[in-house]
Amino acid sequence: MELLSIIICNYNYARFLCDAIESAIAVDWPYKEVIVIDDGSTDESWCITKSYGNRVVSIRQENAGLNAAANMGFRASKGEVIIFLDSDDVLHSSVGQCVAERISPSVAKVQYALTRTDVTLQRHGDSWPEFRQAYTPEEVSAEMRRTGMYDYSVTSGNAWSRWFLDKVFPLPTAREGLATGFDQYLSRLAPFYGDVATIPKALGLYRIHGGNNSGIAGFSLAHVEKTIAREDVYIRLLNLALAKELLGPVPENRSEPYVMSKLVMRKLRSGRLDDHTYLIVKFLEYAKSVWFSRHALNKRLMNIAWAACFCLAPETVAVKLVSKRGARNHLA
Repeated sequence: MELLSIIICNYNYARFLCDAIESAIAVDWPYKEVIVIDDGSTDESWCITKSYGNRVVSIRQENAGLNAAANMGFRASKGEVIIFLDSDDVLHSSVGQCVAERISPSVAKVQYALTRTDVTLQRHGDSWPEFRQAYTPEEVSAEMRRTGMYDYSVTSGNAWSRWFLDKVFPLPTAREGLATGFDQYLSRLAPFYGDVATIPKALGLYRIHGGNNSGIAGFSLAHVEKTIAREDVYIRLLNLALAKELLGPVPENRSEPYVMSKLVMRKLRSGRLDDHTYLIVKFLEYAKSVWFSRHALNKRLMNIAWAACFCLAPETVAVKLVSKRGARNHLA
């Protein structure tokens, strides 16, 4: 079996780091290496990492951001299959066997769900993303080309083929305007290069706490603004990467969460009467994205009805509506 590299990028998460390292060491795979990149932590992280001795490869760099740490980890790795494990998450030991069953020369990545937990790793919600049982590579590719997005897992929920990463690394960093967020960057590139295989069951734990961007704690208009601004950065960098292989361009993001973000911004940041026409345009864009989504009919109708109420409501009521929705779902 090929070598598996599990790369843990850590910055000041000493309180979670042992759980991540222990889970990586316990992954059921005959030949594996665990690499821990410390991104200039100022807490006890480096001492914890060094305490594992030769069971892990320990590398320390000056603080440069998550993407720079991932670049360091990839350069140090030798595996043909690579998992980037967030230092506050945990992998199930069975992830190795499940990934091995789905990986192949045509697969750019294998993605799987994670179980959302609280800070103590007690179950906090359902598995996320909620992948369909039969989410085929063909469906992923078609959805990516139609909407500029598809259902993908966060960082710890992906196993990458090295041949794909060799084509797209090094990751863009702060110098290019993307210090973090390489899970979305890589996930949106993958369908252009190869198959994306999906395992619908949860093969790890996604810890929800005050320091991560979980989308669970509630609604933040500042986060929505940031999401919209970052989309321009993603599109520019994705197209630069694809141009090297004469692929692309990346379609405009027409996914339901992103269109919802733009609708929310138009409603809550609008201060002019003549913006009402544009608000209607954004509502119709959202309704279209919902209608052509994979949701059941009743959920599509409920989402469209919610958006209509949101648009018609006074601003104070609209904020409450979107806050409750944001507490249940990722807006973007």
